[in-house]
Amino acid sequence: MGGVFAQNATELVEWLIDFYPTLYEKYDLVKARDPYLQRKLVGHERSVIGLLEYKNHVMSCDSNGELRIFNRLDYSLVRTITSGTKMYVSPILHKGYVYGVHIDRLKIWNADHIINPDRELDVHDLVLDGMIGGCCSVGEDVWVIGEKLSIINDQFEVQVLKEFSNLGRLATVIQVINDDVWLINQDNVIEIWDTTEKISKYKIEEVIDGHANHIKKCGNYVWITGETRGIGHIWIIDPENNTLKETLSKHGGEVYYVEQIGNSVWSVSWDCNIYSWDVETLAFKCEIPNLHVDAIQTLLSFIKEAGNGYQVWTGSCDRSINVLFVPNIDDRSVTALPSINSPVYHLPESTTSSKTGRKRSASMSPALNGTRKRRSLTARSSSTKKGRKRKTSGEKPVLEKRVSKFFR
Repeated sequence: MGGVFAQNATELVEWLIDFYPTLYEKYDLVKARDPYLQRKLVGHERSVIGLLEYKNHVMSCDSNGELRIFNRLDYSLVRTITSGTKMYVSPILHKGYVYGVHIDRLKIWNADHIINPDRELDVHDLVLDGMIGGCCSVGEDVWVIGEKLSIINDQFEVQVLKEFSNLGRLATVIQVINDDVWLINQDNVIEIWDTTEKISKYKIEEVIDGHANHIKKCGNYVWITGETRGIGHIWIIDPENNTLKETLSKHGGEVYYVEQIGNSVWSVSWDCNIYSWDVETLAFKCEIPNLHVDAIQTLLSFIKEAGNGYQVWTGSCDRSINVLFVPNIDDRSVTALPSINSPVYHLPESTTSSKTGRKRSASMSPALNGTRKRRSLTARSSSTKKGRKRKTSGEKPVLEKRVSKFFR
């Protein structure tokens, strides 16, 4: 009898170890009034450069070409996929397929197969003529930018629309805005393309005075992230008249990405900070506390099923992913938010279950209250990491400099 009781007690302890964080989290989120750190996920060996959501799964990608698939409801690791080649920009989703961007090719996986750990993975390796800087989903096709602007259809046939003249630089920014394709060429000219006629119909010049990383429509405006002479910039374009409305320059380093969350727009940067802006007035709201210790390159958000807030995933050069719960704060007149008020659940690679990919919570540490150390721009720019210096000069980066910044 004692042996049976001991066995049952052991199983109960193991169950509590596995599920206590989730139970605690559900209880605590009901009362949450401030940003709440749900998880800190580790395991990537290089910088996390992209996050995608597909059927309640989150796919994270690092610059080494590794994809890690998480169940976003319980944070379990479903599987890890090694592409075999480096990646420079985030993959995209197009009609149920994941397109991974490599230097001269696209690797294409079936997204349903990726999230099923029991499925064999078939990858289509599409080699293009010229170097690739990025791609986006446009209706039935995928538009690819780099040394050329090309279109790929469902049969993986390639149509070249334009060859860029300045081959010393690589165009990397492309996105769908109001049914048009907006891209930024190597000369920092914004080109607006008609997706039906497949022609360039408008150009916006002398706006980007540095280099750009990302373009996205948030609210009524087009937000373009980048930097000028080492200072982070967000250029705000009014698509009604295609003119520059404002330039936001609060970040102390290169701005990588923006995402609209409710009535706010979050921006992430080389300076390790997450800033929140008013989507309508463009006014700075507050700094969002986070636990990253290196540049933050990407973020992903979605509304929680309960409708009481948002879940935000952030990926960093520190090779980790933070998962934040953000309660609905649009009805609160706040100009600043308190620090994160929750424990941190560290999920190291070594605790992965061999059968299900589920990770156990190896340790819990008390709230860090946003006290992680940040170095100033000057201090960080002069420091080295394995002999590498951060780029802070205002020179326009050539291809080798643009792609090497992703390898940490």
